[in-house]
Amino acid sequence: MALRRNQADPLNSDLIGSVKTPSPQSSGSQSQNSSYAVLTPPISSPPVSMTRSRNSSSPKVALSEPFYFPESCINRQRYFHGRNKELHQITDLLLPGDAKREIDTSLRFFAISGLGGVGKTELVHRYIAEHHAKYDVVLFIKADETNRLSQQFEKLALKCGLVREADKPSFEQCREVWKAWFKSPHGFWMNCRSRQPTLTDSSPSQLNWLLVFDNVEQWATLEPFWPYGGRGSILITSRNPDILPQLAGITRTLELHNLPVEEAGNILRYYAGFDEDDTIEVQKAAREVAGRLEGLPLAVVQVGSNIKECHSSIAGFSRIDPRQSHLYGMFLDKSFSHGQGYDHNLASVWALESLSRESEASQEAFALLCIIAFMDSECISEELLRPDPELNRLPNYPHTEPDLFQRRKILINASLVERGPSESDIKVHRMVQQVVRAKVSENPVLAENVFHDVLARVSMHWPYCNRKYIIGTQGKVDRWPRCAELLPHVLSISRGYFELRDIGSLSQPSLDLAELLFEASSYHIERNDPCQAMQLLDLASSICDSMKGETDLTEYHLRIWRGRIGVAFLTQNQTEYYKHAEKCYKVEMGLYEKHAQLSVGLASANLHMGIAYNMNLLYQEAMPFLEESARIRRGLPGFTKDWLFSPMYHLAHSHLHLGNYAKAAELLETAIDDRRELLGENDRSSARTGALYYTLGDVKHRQEQFDQSLSLHLRAEIHFRLTVGPTNLGTLHCKSKIATHYARLCDYERAR
Repeated sequence: MALRRNQADPLNSDLIGSVKTPSPQSSGSQSQNSSYAVLTPPISSPPVSMTRSRNSSSPKVALSEPFYFPESCINRQRYFHGRNKELHQITDLLLPGDAKREIDTSLRFFAISGLGGVGKTELVHRYIAEHHAKYDVVLFIKADETNRLSQQFEKLALKCGLVREADKPSFEQCREVWKAWFKSPHGFWMNCRSRQPTLTDSSPSQLNWLLVFDNVEQWATLEPFWPYGGRGSILITSRNPDILPQLAGITRTLELHNLPVEEAGNILRYYAGFDEDDTIEVQKAAREVAGRLEGLPLAVVQVGSNIKECHSSIAGFSRIDPRQSHLYGMFLDKSFSHGQGYDHNLASVWALESLSRESEASQEAFALLCIIAFMDSECISEELLRPDPELNRLPNYPHTEPDLFQRRKILINASLVERGPSESDIKVHRMVQQVVRAKVSENPVLAENVFHDVLARVSMHWPYCNRKYIIGTQGKVDRWPRCAELLPHVLSISRGYFELRDIGSLSQPSLDLAELLFEASSYHIERNDPCQAMQLLDLASSICDSMKGETDLTEYHLRIWRGRIGVAFLTQNQTEYYKHAEKCYKVEMGLYEKHAQLSVGLASANLHMGIAYNMNLLYQEAMPFLEESARIRRGLPGFTKDWLFSPMYHLAHSHLHLGNYAKAAELLETAIDDRRELLGENDRSSARTGALYYTLGDVKHRQEQFDQSLSLHLRAEIHFRLTVGPTNLGTLHCKSKIATHYARLCDYERAR
């Protein structure tokens, strides 16, 4: 099939962005706001009020009260000793209950800072354990990353019935409903202490709530999740004391320091298994070891656990000096330590040196720990660690699942890792990861093998949609839960990659990582998060830039540009959309001229050029590109009619805005028939069918066929609501149009 070169002139730079793109409300259609492979979800859904009317059809969720998230936050089984003064300080400022506080409607907050491993989180858990009975709701939130915060707020909103899973709520919506709830909590809990059987939705409850933001790194990360107000308590932990003055005027802070040697020695004896041995020799040895660790609690726990695991004595263990290890010296390099946590690094070095001297089982445990060190620290599922003969990069890695279980037990007993929310999951302190990555970086061969093993483990579970560019793969919501689960590991791997690369431990850039980062950015685009998507695209681009001249990167650049097209659509940046669409078009045309072969990429490039012209209201100029995209698709191997959705949909918009209503209706009706033939009457795979009904309803309205227009908009609303949820922007546009129809018919009650 010969290619028809489009003769349209490049878009005049003076025109780009100079014309305001009409909104769907004003244009009667969603042409300009429907792009990137289909009608995509909205940039953001409007905040949903937490106050629901008595006539609301939304179901109540009966949760037992008090409510704790996660449930384990109130019964953390860890030995705790000391810190009485600090606990009294927190209690005095945060604990509700006296008459004065009962009428206080302002937020109470308290912030704890200190080095990693000093016991900030353990102190919070102790406060919760002692005082959770005074709170109706306790939420313990890990706050180190935006993505983790968003996922926890989404999980909570779904669990508590503040949003419904069927509604496909956005991260922003889940965040906003919780922020509103904190300000004015309404009843979704049964059996409350007020002895009322149910709290009503019409008046605020007297619930006392505690919100913990653990391990905050930047105020910019936390600020979007900060409650609007309310009468609850907020407790914050952070390793960085410099950010605390920015926390909404917080003046009540505590800088946590290491434990006194006597208290630290008692903790060491407990974890080493010598807590009942009060002999002078054992107490002296425990104080000596604790003193060398400067009383850092996590270091003391780790060393004590390692003594017990190695069946050693405290006195014997004290004669080992890890400061002589080459590895310990690496922590003087602030590229790893960031100037904090030397004491805990010493303890981790101590434990690793012990592992390296032990049996084959310990060596396998160390190989397992190497993999764990490059994954997300909070929740590493068992499936990501299972032995896999196809990987086989680390010869000492456990070969069977029983071996894996036993090696994991070694690490747990040595307090190098701990069990996660599920019995089969594990967690690890980030400073342990820091030490292990430093150990790995000493050996470039080991570093290469570990990095590629971890990357392969996550990649094999990621639900790719762009590995081979296929028409119609974007926007399918069934893969979102898996992406959300694996995304933290993708981010952790990328941090480990750049860390190893910067110190020269990796010999070659990783295009596999660039591909995974692009996939992760596509997920963020589908979830309407352009900022996160752009950050991942920038990382992928930097990897490709570091390989210039070494290999053909054409396909990777095309993927990145397509991602930037998606971001430009979400942000409605006409200039950026056209710039990257033109780049793709020129490269795809060059590939066609070189190979004389039509491709999916070329069809996509023509589509995006057409959309770029539509976005700038140049509908006549858009049509040749859209027609060419459709013609190329028909000539591709494996062609099915649903591949024509995007060009026909956007071509119909061009005709609609040019006044060619009959042609627009013909294109849309054909596209609907094609999808019905292929996917059935009740297609729910994506929002595409709903977009076709919606736009055809607009066309019929322009043709003054009002009854048909109403019928089509009703069908569109049903499709959007059942596919992407009632709060999706597409669903809301349909409701707006339907209300307009009922107002025209003077049915004002239904219009409301």
